Amino acid sequence: MQIKNQEEEWKDVNITLYPKKYSQKELDELFEEACKVLLDFMEKERNYQGFVTSDLDLIEEIEGFPFFIQWESLAPEVIDEKGHLLVIDEGYDGFVNLIAIFEYEDWKKEQQISVHVKTNETKDISILIEKELLLLRCQVLELLVVLIKMR
Repeated sequence: MQIKNQEEEWKDVNITLYPKKYSQKELDELFEEACKVLLDFMEKERNYQGFVTSDLDLIEEIEGFPFFIQWESLAPEVIDEKGHLLVIDEGYDGFVNLIAIFEYEDWKKEQQISVHVKTNETKDISILIEKELLLLRCQVLELLVVLIKMR
């Protein structure tokens, strides 16, 4: 960066900005706030149904907070650490505990989140949608037959 000195000459100046340093108390308070934001986000991920039927978006940062978030799954065969739903069994209905690990420099704290996974809901809904589409197609074909006969 360049600035003018008192003699109106341009001089090169290096400015180094350091991120804010947080105290242990500040980090603990920010952690509590960030957990609330994360839990609200996770509730939206569940579409307010209370359960999960597809992959989750496990965020690694929350805007306005200094933390990096890593994830662990206590049932990686059901949901992995990236949020991918791995169970494809029709009728799976169970709970998975995910651990959000908040990190800032050498500070670390965890928040456990329980997620209800239901794979049968997705399959049931898709079957209903397929049946409805088939019914609509049949009705459209019937209307076309009537229109052709009217010509």
